[in-house]
Amino acid sequence: MPGILTERNLMWRARAREVAEKLVRPLAAKYDQAQEYPWEIKEAIAKAGLMGVWIPEEYGGSGDGVIDLCVCVEELSRACGGVGVLYAVNALGTFPVMVGGTEEQKHRFLRPIAKGEKLISFGLSEKFAGSDAASGAGNEDAVAYRKANDEWRQYRTAECARKRELAPNDIAPGDYQLACAIDLTRRRALDMR
Repeated sequence: MPGILTERNLMWRARAREVAEKLVRPLAAKYDQAQEYPWEIKEAIAKAGLMGVWIPEEYGGSGDGVIDLCVCVEELSRACGGVGVLYAVNALGTFPVMVGGTEEQKHRFLRPIAKGEKLISFGLSEKFAGSDAASGAGNEDAVAYRKANDEWRQYRTAECARKRELAPNDIAPGDYQLACAIDLTRRRALDMR
């Protein structure tokens, strides 16, 4: 796309393409066969500085935005679709923090993600709730759970989401969290095991 991408976009594209061609493409079949998470690829992506392309500078990222994120996803996906998804899902997980997190949460969670020290993800189930992630935010039946010490417990309800707050500050990356909408017409119990 000559003339459309900026010099900065082209720089990120070249960096992502280099990682994709030198490491991702040669290892793609290995990880597809093994069905394992490609930690060495993730480390190479982090070492190339790609893990925080879209994260604002004040939170440890490069501050270059979503277009640069998309350019990187495209290049990584050319070498291996799974690696493109690995990268994109990590980005998707940061957006709720960037949009609704407190300043303390943004600094606490986004910095290690931008450095490639931690991963984050975003899960969405379509059963009963649909695929609109934002629709649960104002739903009185929305419930959030956290797994701590092998036990799931409720920590917030829809009131939290309406105030655009995230989970309590004591939740660290690496803990498991789940937000869900309950279909009260079915009154089904949630199996959190």
